[in-house]
Amino acid sequence: MLRQYKSFRLVSFGLAMLCALSINSGALGQRPKSSAELLLKTEHGPWMVLAASFEGEGAKRKAVQLAAELREEFRLKAYCLPKMFDYTQTVAGVGFTPQGEQKKMKYQDDRVIESCAVLVGDFDSIEGDDIERTLNYVRTIKPKFYNQGGSASSAGDESKVAAGDYRKWLEKLVVRKEETKIKDPGPMSKAFLVRNPLLPAEYFKSPTVDKFVKDLNQQPVLKEHNLLNCKSNFTVRVLTLKGKTAYVSWGRSAELNEEDSDLEAAAEQAYLVTKVLRDAGYEAYQFHNRQESIVTIGGFDNLGKEQPDKSFQYDPAIQRVVDKFKGTDRVTQSKFGLTQTPRMLVDEVVPQNRIPELAKGTREEQLELFRKLSVAFDLIPLPIAVPKLEAKSLYSGYALGK
Repeated sequence: MLRQYKSFRLVSFGLAMLCALSINSGALGQRPKSSAELLLKTEHGPWMVLAASFEGEGAKRKAVQLAAELREEFRLKAYCLPKMFDYTQTVAGVGFTPQGEQKKMKYQDDRVIESCAVLVGDFDSIEGDDIERTLNYVRTIKPKFYNQGGSASSAGDESKVAAGDYRKWLEKLVVRKEETKIKDPGPMSKAFLVRNPLLPAEYFKSPTVDKFVKDLNQQPVLKEHNLLNCKSNFTVRVLTLKGKTAYVSWGRSAELNEEDSDLEAAAEQAYLVTKVLRDAGYEAYQFHNRQESIVTIGGFDNLGKEQPDKSFQYDPAIQRVVDKFKGTDRVTQSKFGLTQTPRMLVDEVVPQNRIPELAKGTREEQLELFRKLSVAFDLIPLPIAVPKLEAKSLYSGYALGK
């Protein structure tokens, strides 16, 4: 009986250890196979904790060593972000030469300096408890890396130039919050919150509207398919209307009626264009403010991602909208030179026979409606953040890359 009990305990203990090994053998519990696995990417979250930064010779090696330990020993999702500072290039100086050209200057200390930051990421919101707990945790832990001579300021005198520039660059991305006193600070006690430097600023800009603009967009006609009702984060602005003139298909601009205000005429055109695009199957929205009225196409949660060559590429769905509505390859020769030809609503995007309103009413009414619909889309459609009624993070409640 006693043997059976001991055997049972041994089996139970073995199963428990097997489960523990399974749980702790994830990616965060293992040392990365290569430094490439530690490189920061756009999908690693819009919000991060900047744990440390290194400058000078061996900066990337030190950052990789620290990030690997943070993953292996402290189970933190740590990443590295290298950056080079090239002080050998000429820069625009202050003032002009006797020939009227802007002065060109060079740094006195012309070197190329390597820098690398260590960030802890995968946070979709800056307001969550997870990022606050991680920030406080990073400020208190004591990695063995620092006991082995590793230091964010141990790169020598050659790092002094880059250190200031790197900090200024990162401080542009910092979200200031009240700092709490740390009882037992560690070597990374100066860690702070920062947004993912690889993401464009559009990810974090959500335009807000005041009561006047809100009421304006809730008028009986203007609230139909209004952009404020779009639940997505991004859209593509394809038409901007200032209300002064209308571009018609035969190349002339027609003046609007003098009794109509510019903004009212622009708002009416935006409404009509939105309705025509909706009837043609496009997800079109209208939006109006104090300066202009715009028409946008689509609602998108993802703006895009960085490419291997460090360029930023829009999401394929966004790019398709841009390609559909951007200016054509045709150019027009005028006394001012070559001008690009914009894409027209009627016939180029929506066939005239698919707008039944153009065949209704008197001849004068048909011509008036045709004039209002004879608009040219913006030469370069622009992806923008969807306006919100109140300021909030675009990624509140949305996990990037999940």
